[in-house]
Amino acid sequence: MPGQTNPAGLPAPTEVQPDPQPRRPSFGILLDDDDLQVKRITRARRLEQAERLEEPDLDQPEERLEEGEHSRRLAMAGPALLSLAALALWAAGVARVNLREVNDLGLASVLPVQVLAALVLATAAFAWTLGQRPLRRSMLLLHVVTLVVMLYGMNAMVEPVPGPNILWRHAGIADHIATTGTVDPRIDAYFNWPGFFALAAFLSSAAGLDSIVQLAAAWVPVFFNLLYLGPLLLLYRRATPDQRLIWLAVWFFYISNWIQQDYLAPQALTYFLYLLIIGILLRWFGTDRSAWLAPARWLPWRPPLPSPATATMFHPLPVHGPSPRQPSARRAGLMAVVIALFAAAVPSHQLTPFAILAGVSALVIVRRCSARGLPFLMLIMVAAWMTFMSAAYLAGHLSILSGQVGQVNSIAAANVTDRLKGSADHQLVVQLRLALTALVWLLAFLGWLRRRRQGQDDVAFTLLAVVPFLLLGLQSYGGELLLRVYFFGLPFAAFLAAGLFLPVKADAVSWRKVAAVGLAGITLLGGFLFARYGNARIDHFTSAELAAVRHLYEIAPPGSLLLAATGDLPWKFQDYARHEYRSVPNLPDSGNGDLIKPVLGIMRQHRQPGAYLIITRSQRADTRARSILPPGSLHRLERWLRRSPRVQLVYANQDAQIYALRPGEALG
Repeated sequence: MPGQTNPAGLPAPTEVQPDPQPRRPSFGILLDDDDLQVKRITRARRLEQAERLEEPDLDQPEERLEEGEHSRRLAMAGPALLSLAALALWAAGVARVNLREVNDLGLASVLPVQVLAALVLATAAFAWTLGQRPLRRSMLLLHVVTLVVMLYGMNAMVEPVPGPNILWRHAGIADHIATTGTVDPRIDAYFNWPGFFALAAFLSSAAGLDSIVQLAAAWVPVFFNLLYLGPLLLLYRRATPDQRLIWLAVWFFYISNWIQQDYLAPQALTYFLYLLIIGILLRWFGTDRSAWLAPARWLPWRPPLPSPATATMFHPLPVHGPSPRQPSARRAGLMAVVIALFAAAVPSHQLTPFAILAGVSALVIVRRCSARGLPFLMLIMVAAWMTFMSAAYLAGHLSILSGQVGQVNSIAAANVTDRLKGSADHQLVVQLRLALTALVWLLAFLGWLRRRRQGQDDVAFTLLAVVPFLLLGLQSYGGELLLRVYFFGLPFAAFLAAGLFLPVKADAVSWRKVAAVGLAGITLLGGFLFARYGNARIDHFTSAELAAVRHLYEIAPPGSLLLAATGDLPWKFQDYARHEYRSVPNLPDSGNGDLIKPVLGIMRQHRQPGAYLIITRSQRADTRARSILPPGSLHRLERWLRRSPRVQLVYANQDAQIYALRPGEALG
């Protein structure tokens, strides 16, 4: 009894009543009087679940325990072995590719079955890992790296000479800067944005190379795509804590990135800067939780608040990200990094700074970025460069640029209609590109709908996927603007598309979902092979073609006219400003089918110091595939060149011929 004493005179201990139910780790949603706070599942609970899955049941027979251990080892090693087997099978398959047999369908027309099987195995390995518990991110990284090597290293394995032709022009600009140490904006438009070329010139000089092309140019696409992986993970981890969704979005990005803007080009580098700037702003300058859960009243969409079950496991974007109340020194340093990255993009590319400006402005307008003054600073930087550093370009092209603003019909025609011409196979490739683009956007839209119904706030990614379409009102950008719009919006469309296949509320995915992911991946990969490598017959060059161009530079004195049947050949990599470069399709009266008169006329005008016409295998393929010249006109020109007493053949090999005027004809 309480209050009683024992014989020793001490009070009796008070009896402690046990709790009616043992306490368990708390998780889920905690409510107080001020606000609704969302808590993640506690670490103890997750460790308890993991131990329950991994600990063997000692009551089971020994044979059954051995079978379970064997299954676990297979589950751990199986995807890795499958991925490595896919890589080996791919290497063996591409070694058998014969580019001489490529038709206008591109590289897919000659790929052996081993390459196709390797891509299927790689997809199966990734889907297998995606469905495992616990999820191993190191294994997913292995699958992604393997995929990047197989998809973007194909050119390096099959082509004796790197392509496309624009790569060689970029090497020539870098060579000019490295040789002269100066930038002359009067040469052409590229010298008005010399940032990338100055960097390439520095790298080639520091490495002691004659040309930047020697710096493993064929493997540059692999390098840049692996470089994109860091910013992609930064972006996706800001959007969701679900590692499966993050890596599936990465996978979708790579199998949908068929634009081929990852070679040795300013776009490849500035695209990395674009991803990094957006990633930093969303990660460290994103708005606080209240702004995300209570968006502006005037927005056309207002995502619903997350349900308790959804919020318990997967939080909205700002919950798991860092608080915007970062130390002022850290925020200042990060903002300085963003400004420096944008300052590097402005002098390196004409279009990417406008894409960055549009994306950042959209984030600020909808209160997804707290750096409200940044768009104004970016606008001032772009305007200053265009006004003072690109004045030479604007002086000769301002009327052309301003005349295209708002001309949506003409811009659409240049980006779509004008590309739907050429051979039947080439038109099929263009149609497949359009279909693949539409498929990616359809998956993204369906994924956006599903995530929105599950309470996910994807306003930032939705805007970043859509805002690049505003660029279509500027100009045609040489008929490539629609490609760049897709390119800038792809990282965010890929994330939304991945949300269609992975549920938000589940901690794991069923094998039905895994099968759906695998099927979607194989479908997109099939379209990728045609879309990216559909111009393989045009873009690849042989060693004989490169030898002919090198010989042309040896025999042409400074100031000569170098005339090509089309611009599709590996030239301009040296003596960039020492010669005049022209192509037959750009000559007056070249569209009437009679090329003899314009070709002979311009060669006579440049008889001193010299005029040379080069025709190669790739130019013939370009003419047939894309109908750049009237049908049969190039063949008639070559027949006349072989028979005419006015010109002479000064060099020939199996893939190229060089013609020049005879000495007597030059005087006449």
